[in-house]
Amino acid sequence: MSTRYSCTKCIKVVPNKELLICSCCKSCVHNKCEINDDILKVLKNSKGSKWFFNRCFDLSLDIGSFAKSIDNTKSEIITQLNELNEINKKIKFDIDSLKVNVDRSESRLDQLDHFDTVVLDELKTCKNESKETFSSVVSRESSANFDVIKSEVKSLQRVLEEANEIKERETNLLMFRLLESVDDSANVLKILNHLAGDVFEKNVIKVVRLGRKQENVDSLDKDKAKAMEKEEINQNFLYRVRGPVGRWKIVKLSRKQM
Repeated sequence: MSTRYSCTKCIKVVPNKELLICSCCKSCVHNKCEINDDILKVLKNSKGSKWFFNRCFDLSLDIGSFAKSIDNTKSEIITQLNELNEINKKIKFDIDSLKVNVDRSESRLDQLDHFDTVVLDELKTCKNESKETFSSVVSRESSANFDVIKSEVKSLQRVLEEANEIKERETNLLMFRLLESVDDSANVLKILNHLAGDVFEKNVIKVVRLGRKQENVDSLDKDKAKAMEKEEINQNFLYRVRGPVGRWKIVKLSRKQM
């Protein structure tokens, strides 16, 4: 089994002065198996010189290209990452702006909700006031109209009563300066028969004496009887009936005056 200092070709232990190490795969080889002594001296004396197996040399070229490709890819990735960072910053800025706008919108919505509440309260108040105003106006107008109608009805009733009274008075006959008697109806009928025969006798409905009410008017006979009764009680005075018809009064007179 080969070691680090064994040649990978001749499988012999190689002294350090004859040893070559591949800079790519780090394998050891005897110089006589790969190169001559002159080339070995040049490699040993040249600092920074590297030696490769033929197979590793092609591989090193591929690795260099791959490394370069990796570097290019790394640069592209870094560029893309920078672009992504810029995009991320922009997105973050847009998100922050959107959040600010959302907060403003929420604040405006809260204000609108408060405004809607205030408007609804005002509408309810206005509606209640309108109802009260309408009710009061209707009540006041209804009361006024009722009073007007009531007044009109009373006026119409009074006019109808006056018209009926006038209609009833069309057939009335007034007689003046008739002396009071016990039977006024008989006296009136006699006068009517004397004036127009028996034309009025069957058509006379009622005979009424105008003046004070009956309960306040005493007949002439009653007044005389009262005067005579008082005269009997008091012999020194006389009582006489004086005054117009319907307004009689008893006057106390001394006998000496008579």
